[in-house]
Parts: sequence; structure tokens; C-alpha cells
Amino acid sequence: MTIAAPVSGQCAQHPGVSAAWACQRCGSFVCSACERRTRPDAPPLCPKCWELRAQAVHQQEKTESKRLQVGGLLVGGLSFLHPLIMVGSLVINIRELVRGTGGERRWMNAVGLSLTGLAILTWAGFIAFAVLHR
Repeated sequence: MTIAAPVSGQCAQHPGVSAAWACQRCGSFVCSACERRTRPDAPPLCPKCWELRAQAVHQQEKTESKRLQVGGLLVGGLSFLHPLIMVGSLVINIRELVRGTGGERRWMNAVGLSLTGLAILTWAGFIAFAVLHR
């Protein structure tokens, strides 16, 4: 629910400027220049609450990225067991490497991708051996 500021309300960041809205989170008054929205029809946030929201979103992305990096390494090691696991490993590791949000742990995805490549070569060798030595 969007709350309009009272007629006499002034922007918390710009004294003397009429406020258009009250921040959805903290209730401080914001002018049109200060309001921040996730999408056009979303309730407005003040700049301080917007920064808090950005920090929470960034922390969530870092946690998700860490899980995908560790998972990519593990699935890369398990890709020797079955070709479908190879496909999953390729998807996870390539996705994480392309996104580039991994920072210092990107090596996990590179190693996972290398293990998957080695598993593909191993499976191809076994299949070629089986076909040639019937």
C-alpha cells in the first residue's frame, strides 16, 4: 500500500521540498527525486531504506553463489558416475563462471568443469573400447 505524504510534509533529504510519499518501510517523507522503487507500481522507499534493501539482496546473492560453487565442485567430481550428472555439472559450473559473481571461489567451478571434461573423455574412452572390442 502506497502512502501519500501530507500536504505540509517536506522531504527528509531536501528541506523545503514538498514530499510526495511516505517511505513504505520507515515512514519518512520523500520527494519524487528521492523515491526508489523496485518496479513502477511498487511502493516507494527512501534512499536509506533502499540502501539497506540493496545490502540484503547482495548478501543473498553471495550466499547462493557460494552454494553453487561448492555444489559445482562436488557434482564435477561425481560426474564420473553417470552421464546425466555430467550434464548437471556442465550447467552449474558454466552458469557460475559466466555470471562471474564468485570472486575468490571461482576456482571451484573451474575445477568442477575440468573434472567434468575428464569424465566425458573417460566415458568416451570406455564406449570406444567397448565398441571396438566386441
